[in-house]
Amino acid sequence: MDSKYIVHINGQTFGVSYNEILNKANARTLEVNFGKGDKVIEIKGTHMGK
Repeated sequence: MDSKYIVHINGQTFGVSYNEILNKANARTLEVNFGKGDKVIEIKGTHMGK
């Protein structure tokens, strides 16, 4: 099982919501909710390897 991501918007983690909508052996897809004024989205995860 893969680790959860840490998502920051404008340097904040509080109030950030996301859904992992796809998780396959070679790809993971996230849906991140953000506002019109948001400038920076940072997604931290784990290294994928075989």
